[in-house]
Amino acid sequence: MTQADKWSDYWVNEGSSGEVFVSGDGDKHPYLASYWQTQFSGLTPTSSIIDLASGAGSIFSHLPEDHSYQLCGADLSMDALQLLRRRLPATRVVTCSVAQLPFPNRHFDLVVSQFGIEYAGLDAFTEAANLVASKGRFVILCHHEDGYIDQKNKGYLAGAEKVVETGFIDKAIDMVKAIFSEQKERFRTAQSTFIPAERQVSSMVKRHEGGVHSHLYTGFRQLFERRQHYDAVDITSWLEAMRLDVDKNIVRLNQMCHAACSEDQIKQVCRQISRLGLSKVGYSPFTIPDSKLPVAWSITAQRP
Repeated sequence: MTQADKWSDYWVNEGSSGEVFVSGDGDKHPYLASYWQTQFSGLTPTSSIIDLASGAGSIFSHLPEDHSYQLCGADLSMDALQLLRRRLPATRVVTCSVAQLPFPNRHFDLVVSQFGIEYAGLDAFTEAANLVASKGRFVILCHHEDGYIDQKNKGYLAGAEKVVETGFIDKAIDMVKAIFSEQKERFRTAQSTFIPAERQVSSMVKRHEGGVHSHLYTGFRQLFERRQHYDAVDITSWLEAMRLDVDKNIVRLNQMCHAACSEDQIKQVCRQISRLGLSKVGYSPFTIPDSKLPVAWSITAQRP
C-alpha cells in the first residue's frame, strides 16, 4: 500500500472528523481557530492561499464565510480532497506530494500547512517556501517532538504495540470460542492464558487513556460481559476487525512520531528558508493554556 493509499484509507474511515488536534468536545480547537484567523488578517480580498498536506481542509474551515480568497488545497489523498471540496466547493484541489509540488515558484500570497508538511521530510519545507510570492507569507504548524501531541501519540503507540506483543486478540478469541463451547476445562485453560495478557493491556489503558488499545480493551469487556446477547462469531469477527485497526494505528502512529520535529531540525529548516531570500524567518512553540507541553512548532517567514 502506497503512502497515498494509507492516507486515503485513513480519511475514508475517519471522514472530516479525522483532525489531529481538537477540543475536548471533538470540535475545532478554539486556540487553533484563533491562530489561523490571526494569520488570515491583513490579506487582500483576492489573495491566493495554498494549504499543503491539507487533509480535509481544517485550516480553511477557520476562514470567514464571506471571503473572496483564491483557495488551493494540495494533498496526497484524493479522498481527503473530496472532503475538502464538499466543505468548500470553490476550492481548487491538487493531488500531489509536498516533496514534488506542481506549482511555479512564487505563486501564492500565503502558504500554510498544519500537521502535514513534516511527513514529507525537512526538504518539503524548502519546497513549500519556494511557493511564496513577493510580499507573501509562509506559516506552518508542525508536530513538536516530545510535545503534547507527540507524547500522546507515543502512549497510544505503546498501547497498540502491547496488544500485539501480548497476543491479546488471539487469546481473547480463544477464550470466546472456549466459553461458547461449554467445555469447562478448555475455558479454564484459555482463561489462564488470557489473564496475563489482559493485565498488561489493562495497565496500558490506565497509563494512556484513549487510543485503539483502550477501544479494544473496553469494547471486548463489554461484549464478553454481555455475551449471552451474541453468537461467538459476532464477538470473534469484531476482534478480527480490531486487529486490522490496531495494525493500521501502529503504522500511522509510527509515522506521526517519526514526523515530529526537534528544535535542531526546526533551526535547520529556518536556515534553509532564509537562504531562499525570505525574511523575518522565525519559529516558536505553539502553546495553549490547558497544557504544560507545547502543541506544535510555529514557523513563519515572509518574502520581501
